[in-house]
Amino acid sequence: MFRPKKKWAPRESRMVAEYVNKQYAGHRVLFRPRLGAPPPELAARIGPELAHAMLKPWYKYPDCVIFLDRELRILEGKIHRPETAIGQLLDYAELIRQSPDFSDYRSWRVSLELVTPWDREDLRRICKRFGIIYTVYVPEWLHDYLELYQHYWSREYRLIKGLKSSREGGAAWP
Repeated sequence: MFRPKKKWAPRESRMVAEYVNKQYAGHRVLFRPRLGAPPPELAARIGPELAHAMLKPWYKYPDCVIFLDRELRILEGKIHRPETAIGQLLDYAELIRQSPDFSDYRSWRVSLELVTPWDREDLRRICKRFGIIYTVYVPEWLHDYLELYQHYWSREYRLIKGLKSSREGGAAWP
């Protein structure tokens, strides 16, 4: 059965926002803060503003940073391929120490949290090894989204999409 295509929505961002609002209500939270800093020699040579502008595409942006009691918690949410978040979180832990935006908090402890709807024992073990908090959070709307996502990869959908493309002058691919 073909279902009409729904408009794209940032589902991982939505999952993270819902989780943070429930779990960390009352705490200060920064969503998608910039992490990293230009190399000091570059900033000295061309100025900090220009160095920042030049390097903007290479900065990293975690889903959010939560301010707890003398602790910065870096949180990354993943619906698909949550194993990719482990390396990202470890990278963020290093970068937050170099970030001028967080210079007032360098003495604070940094903790890492991965939020995903999948309860995977292999990821639990890896997260435990690296000191990452592994949280399973399943929002109410997830089932509908996964059903839509699964449909997108179905042969039926690809055939209909291919027919539509061929009418528009593109190639059909079954």
